[in-house]
This record gives sequence, C-alpha cells and structure tokens, in this order.
Amino acid sequence: MTEKKKNSAAWYAGTLIGWFVIIGIFIGIFYSGVYIQKEVLDIYDIEKRIERLENVIINKSVKHE
Repeated sequence: MTEKKKNSAAWYAGTLIGWFVIIGIFIGIFYSGVYIQKEVLDIYDIEKRIERLENVIINKSVKHE
C-alpha cells in the first residue's frame, strides 16, 4: 500500500479548492439574504420607507381632526 502524503501538491490544491467552495457558499447565503431584504421586504428602498412614513403621519393627522 502507498501512504497518503498531506504535503503533496494535490492535497494543497484540493484544500484550496475546498476553501473556495466553502467561501463561495457563504457569499451566496449572504447575497441571497441581501436580495430577500431588498426585493421582498423592501428594506433598502429608502424612498418607499419615507413615503410610507409620510402616509402614516398624514393619515394620523387626518384622523385626529
């Protein structure tokens, strides 16, 4: 039987590719979370947030009159 060497170039290449895959998965998870917040929840659309706040303030002031 041949012994497996952890110091071989193939082992380093495999380890490097493995880390790239792991980092790529985390980047994908991060960007999917940003996409969900941006598109589905409209969190990053500041103009819509300001417009909603203005509508809430106007509706509350109309109800109190």
